[in-house]
Amino acid sequence: MSDSARMHYSTPDFTGSSIDFPVPKAFPAAEAWQHPTWQALDFAMHDPHYYSYQFKTETNEGVTSYTALAYGDLDCDGDYPTFSLYGQVIDGEVQTVGDVVTMDPLE
Repeated sequence: MSDSARMHYSTPDFTGSSIDFPVPKAFPAAEAWQHPTWQALDFAMHDPHYYSYQFKTETNEGVTSYTALAYGDLDCDGDYPTFSLYGQVIDGEVQTVGDVVTMDPLE
């Protein structure tokens, strides 16, 4: 998901008009697997899976970033381990910032 986010940000998107103007660079917004965001990221879970996924984007003080998240409750106790990966645009390039962050991975 993170690799596709970097690719999506770096690939020009055109309006399809007779005079093609590139749409400003941006990360996609996300919902269900058929939503254009997941389609743009080429990400979907077709087989049964144990995690829920979220892709959040924001622009704050001129910095565009994304967070890719996975939540799961493998032991069905209502506690959700969270795995997240953060990326942002630095000097016009999308870069993953840090490693995957885990919260309560054994829950």
